[in-house]
Amino acid sequence: MTFAARSREIITTATAVAVGVFVSLMTATVVGGVFWRYVLGNSQPWTEELSRYLMIWSGFLGASLAVRSGAHVSLQFLSEALPHRAGTMVRLFATLIFTAFLGFVIWQGSGLVRDTMDQVSPVLQVPMGYAYAAVPMGCALMLFQLLFHVREELSGVIRPSLADRQDD
Repeated sequence: MTFAARSREIITTATAVAVGVFVSLMTATVVGGVFWRYVLGNSQPWTEELSRYLMIWSGFLGASLAVRSGAHVSLQFLSEALPHRAGTMVRLFATLIFTAFLGFVIWQGSGLVRDTMDQVSPVLQVPMGYAYAAVPMGCALMLFQLLFHVREELSGVIRPSLADRQDD
């Protein structure tokens, strides 16, 4: 296994573990909040805020796992209706647009994190930049996974097999 492939596996595994931990913590926090409110009659305001931030982080990190598995939104019907090489070119163009969008969100999200590090959350009193950091971090992981897809797509365009040439 190459260094790049091994790195991808390590990052994907770490991301999946983090998402699992965050979702588990979020579930426990929500269940605990319901228990405190309805059984003990004493609402804990930190449970709602913590579960919200865990959901945000889980969503953005989980999106990178969706990109890894190819489960993100795409126009498959169009690229599959075209001959192989043309379909590949359409997928690469869509990937280029997605890459530009992710780059923009990483850039703007990083500025948001920087600008909100001096603001604190109402209940937990942690810098809001930590909550907002999910945006550039998740998008950076999506971009990381997307670059591997681009490499795989390009290898099919640059070195097409004989069967692919017969389709065109």
